[in-house]
Amino acid sequence: MGHPASGIASLVIGSICSLCFVTILVYITTIQRSVVYDYSRPEEVAMLKSLVTLSIAFLCNLVLALVGLALGVTGLIRSRQTQSSRLFPLLGISLNGLVLLTVGAMITVASISSVE
Repeated sequence: MGHPASGIASLVIGSICSLCFVTILVYITTIQRSVVYDYSRPEEVAMLKSLVTLSIAFLCNLVLALVGLALGVTGLIRSRQTQSSRLFPLLGISLNGLVLLTVGAMITVASISSVE
């Protein structure tokens, strides 16, 4: 009774995505508070470029979380067929799903607050 490789990969991807997600959020929040939006100054332009880079990294993190979620589901299906352990696929699905649900909640809150 072993562990499916896709379940282990899902857990590793979920861990990396969670860590990157928190790091990017903290960094973007820190940059957002210090930006004055005076684009004539070179340091403000540099901060804007770093915000764009972090936004692209954030989107890549979401794609990676989707891949991890798919690997977790694949590992769960394989573990049912081969009677192997379901621990790693379930943990991977949980971590990747948590990242995706958090992003969905952030988008929902931002949409609601921008309407008012």
